[in-house]
Amino acid sequence: MLLMMHKSQEASSQWAMDERQRAEANRADERRIAEEKAELKEQIRQDQLLQAKQEREDAREQARFDREAAVVAECDNYTLSPA
Repeated sequence: MLLMMHKSQEASSQWAMDERQRAEANRADERRIAEEKAELKEQIRQDQLLQAKQEREDAREQARFDREAAVVAECDNYTLSPA
C-alpha cells in the first residue's frame, strides 16, 4: 500500500515537473515570436521611412526640373516674341 502511494507521488511530481518544463518552453517560444514580430515591425517602419525620404527627394528633383523648364520656356518666349 505504501509502495503504491509512493509511486503515485513520484508520478505526480514527475508530471508537475514536465508541466513546468512545457510551460517554460512555451513562454520561451512566445518571447522569441514576439521579438521576431517586433523586429519585423521595426524593419517595416524603417523601410517606410526610407521610401518616404526617397519620394520627397524625387518630388524635390521633379520640382527643380519643372522650374528649370519654366525658365527655359520663359526665355524662349521672350526671345521669340516680336518686340
